[in-house]
Amino acid sequence: MTTLEQIRERANQVYKDVGGTPLMAKVTPAQVKEARRWVDAVRRGRIFFYDTREVNIGMRNVDWSGSHIKHQEWPAQLNRFFWLARLVTVYRQTHEPDLPDLARRWIEDWMDGHEPYGAANRPAKGDNTLNISVRLGQADRGGWWNAAALLAGTPAFDEAFVRRMLESTHGQIECLVAHLAPTINWRISHLNCILFCSLVLPGFESYREFAVHRLNEAFWRQVDPDGSHVERCPSSYHQWMMRLFSNLVMLARARPGLGFNIDPARVGRMWDYALYSTTPDGGSSGLHDGAVWTPNRPMRDLALQRKRYLQRAELRGAEWKVDQRPDRLFPDAGQWFLRDSWKPDATQVSVDATRYEGGHNHLSRLAVNLYAGKRMLLYDPGIFTYENTVPFMAYGKATKAHNTITLHDYNQVETNPVVEESHLLKGFSLVSAAYAGSYFSGDYGWGFHQGPGRAEYGAHERVVLWVKGSYLLVFDLVKADHTRVVPYQAHWQFPIGKATLDRKHNAAWTGGAPDNVLVRLVQASGTVKSALHAGERKPILGWLPLGHGPEWKPAPHLVMAGEVKGGYASQVTLVVPFKGARPPAIAIQPVKQAAAGVHAFELKFRDGTTDVVMATANLHRMIGDSGPVSTDGSLAFVRVRKGRVVRAMLNRGTWLDYQGKSVIRRRRPETCEC
Repeated sequence: MTTLEQIRERANQVYKDVGGTPLMAKVTPAQVKEARRWVDAVRRGRIFFYDTREVNIGMRNVDWSGSHIKHQEWPAQLNRFFWLARLVTVYRQTHEPDLPDLARRWIEDWMDGHEPYGAANRPAKGDNTLNISVRLGQADRGGWWNAAALLAGTPAFDEAFVRRMLESTHGQIECLVAHLAPTINWRISHLNCILFCSLVLPGFESYREFAVHRLNEAFWRQVDPDGSHVERCPSSYHQWMMRLFSNLVMLARARPGLGFNIDPARVGRMWDYALYSTTPDGGSSGLHDGAVWTPNRPMRDLALQRKRYLQRAELRGAEWKVDQRPDRLFPDAGQWFLRDSWKPDATQVSVDATRYEGGHNHLSRLAVNLYAGKRMLLYDPGIFTYENTVPFMAYGKATKAHNTITLHDYNQVETNPVVEESHLLKGFSLVSAAYAGSYFSGDYGWGFHQGPGRAEYGAHERVVLWVKGSYLLVFDLVKADHTRVVPYQAHWQFPIGKATLDRKHNAAWTGGAPDNVLVRLVQASGTVKSALHAGERKPILGWLPLGHGPEWKPAPHLVMAGEVKGGYASQVTLVVPFKGARPPAIAIQPVKQAAAGVHAFELKFRDGTTDVVMATANLHRMIGDSGPVSTDGSLAFVRVRKGRVVRAMLNRGTWLDYQGKSVIRRRRPETCEC
């Protein structure tokens, strides 16, 4: 048996033990079709950047520093050899004889173009330690050794070449060990690569204990009790880590002697976090450095994959039954994912009170995002680009690019918000959070590397009430310098396409699709002026990316602008998803004889229904006697139809009366509905 045949046998066993797709699994026609595009390009000395842009790198003497494109991610993708898996996919189906030669040619060219790596030196220009861990291979992603194992027996991968690959790999692993990343996905990827090599490559067994012990540490340090990975990117980096640790749970069951200490239940919660964050059509919610939600590009069916993991990990019981629990706060992440059902046509609301955990986070505290019908209606834009010399990188991470409030259109900073209240009922969701880190004029890329700029003292407290099946109400309190008038801006990012502005009523709505949204001011402490922006560059405002790449398009962006006077400003905003071209006709009236300091208004609908809503600032005070309502709660909702109360909700109170009649009674303060 040759060395590479031994490696193939070991790798195949690892794949079986982790329970993923077998190394030798039969390739499908769809996989071959997708890979063929890459193979055709590779034969011409070209590969794809972000799977879209064809780049000529040549067949020999490749510039591995990546000078072909000025973009941070290009040399990374170049040095990760993503095309090897495509070559192998087509070869296994067709056995075209030039494909193993092409695979060898570029691996050989990389080794020819680099001095041997080792503990004493860092990666060459264009390369980095994350690239090493991807390039060499892991059990959940392809690399040199995954491809080579499947090309065992071909003349291109003879014993001498395999020995040279092993020598190069040893130096690269030594470099990884010496320069192991201290945290985030880099550390975990480094260690997973070291583990994989220690399990499949002869002579690398001594690295096994090093990898296992540090993977245990990384798991407990980076995966919080609620299941969220510390980078707080539920549709991207979190899912990479989730799948990796799921594999390690299975590997630990198959090989208990390895010494893993990875909690299967906490990994199960990682699947929960990913599932709840996914939009009802299976798409990305876009939070932080995740992909923007894109029509007709759903992600893999997480519900079925989660079910498979739970079965294999033998996790049973009420905790894992999500059917009756469509709403969830992930407290360690600081993120709410709310929906009215698990059906494909469900409505989903996300509220972002994310705890800051590094450069992949955006400055989007207290943003509210909405998916309804069959599309995203209020967007988190996700990633624009990772190239920090392009202004759209800083814009995509900026506070003003998200559905939240700013002062002067400045940025929030890394200060963590505070989750204040979370009440998830069958017919209502009521959540609140506060950001008190002030606002700064500097651009934020991978940080405020050019300085935070000018500072403006300020804070923002937001309450979101979702009346399921109807609408959202967003209550905002903005704090600023008591001695000056300070401008604030409330931002709302609509989809690419049509939008209409009604300046008189401070309202705007989308169009051009069956599913749309109305955003309208209900009340404010001062004058508010609304405007729509799209495709503006000085300053940048009103754009959405088309994916994780260099393309973005103008998209209507609503700004409601007001002023903070005497230190405080408040406003209430109505958000209504609707079907068709015309927004629903809703009459908004203030409640007569409302108590001081209470938001009090009526929403009147065409069918004769009236919703009466009362709320105190930040839900911190009792409403008392206010117009037709009397309660000791801090928020009250009453729906009246034909003179009868048909629906009601009370926050942290014991009684709610409407027009002198009892609606809710409790012995102790509760948040409840009837």
